[in-house]
This record gives sequence, structure tokens and C-alpha cells, in this order.
Amino acid sequence: MPPKPPRIPPRPPTRPRRTRITGSPRRRPPPGPSRPRRPNDGRIVSLPRIRTDFWVAAYIRRLEVEGVVAVLRRRGSPESGAVMIKVDRLDGTAALLGPAPQSEAAEDGLRAFVPVHRDPAIDAGAAEDRLKREIGFDPDLWIVEVEDRAGRAFL
Repeated sequence: MPPKPPRIPPRPPTRPRRTRITGSPRRRPPPGPSRPRRPNDGRIVSLPRIRTDFWVAAYIRRLEVEGVVAVLRRRGSPESGAVMIKVDRLDGTAALLGPAPQSEAAEDGLRAFVPVHRDPAIDAGAAEDRLKREIGFDPDLWIVEVEDRAGRAFL
């Protein structure tokens, strides 16, 4: 008697693919100003803020492209340190720009800066004293110094 061939198990039945019979699939309009992106609980999702080290590197690069000298004087926390900008006018005066209060901050998540003094420019020594006080208050502070005779910060 000849040997029996090995038994091959039967293939499982395949399901037929379901196709939508009633028109095209539903599409929602893309999120935008008229339709903000919302999670399941209905709250508006805010975009995460860019890391401080990336922002400072991009800011210094932008100043270099504009032909303005910029130097990182102090490095703070890479993830979330505050940034102060000293604009040196090269005539003994300077302007200090610091983070805007939350009430004046931009709604789109971009960093906003305001002068930390009332006058358009202050003495460079007074600016250095203010920076020392800010460092004592916030050890994670970043300081960027910009040298521009016109006093432009390019923000």
C-alpha cells in the first residue's frame, strides 16, 4: 500500500471587503481659525512652546543673516528658561527687553518681549546692574546681547 500524502489543513475562509455604498466618506474641514482643534473633552488645544535653546539659536542665526552681531552671554535652562535681550547701541546706552507678561503675550504661542525700562535707552551700566538682579532672581535666565547702532532687536 502506498504511503498517504501529508494532510494539508484547509485555508480559513476570507472575509469579503466591505465597501461603502452610500457616497463618499465624510470629511471634516481642516482645523483653522474658524474651527480650532479640540480634544475629546471639548477644550481648545494649545500648541506646545518651542524649547528655549532652539529659540535662542534661531534668533541668533536670524541676527547673523541680518548682519547684526549677537552673542549668547548666559545660558539658562534649555527647556524653559526666560530670555532677556540687551541691545547695545555702541554709544554707551542700551535697551533691555524681557518676556512680556502673560496678559500681553501673543495668543499664537510666540514669545513676546517688552522693554523693562521706561526710557527708550538707558545707561549700559544700569543695564548690567539690572541683568545682575534678574540673574539673582532667576538662575535659569538666558541673556542675548545684540550690538546695533540703530537699536534694532529684530523681534
